[in-house]
Amino acid sequence: MDRLIYLFSSGTVNENGGFTRIRQEVARFNMPPSFDDITCRVNSLFKVENERMELKFCGRFDAGKKRSYYVVMPIASKNDWLFYKELVRGS
Repeated sequence: MDRLIYLFSSGTVNENGGFTRIRQEVARFNMPPSFDDITCRVNSLFKVENERMELKFCGRFDAGKKRSYYVVMPIASKNDWLFYKELVRGS
């Protein structure tokens, strides 16, 4: 998780946290990425050229005990990214 990030765009997220009709890219980093590192990679991979275009980041993690239960969490800042990484480590 620390150096491999799955990036998704378009499509939808269903009520179970599953993805449908979504484009997927894998971003590999040489060291654990910062929020800014991820933003730059997304801009590059998805060809975001318009500065006015809003990027929306969400993280998904399994919060279930015996059964998988996926939670989608918005990530809008560096603090959100750090908190998300802690949640993933604990899940």
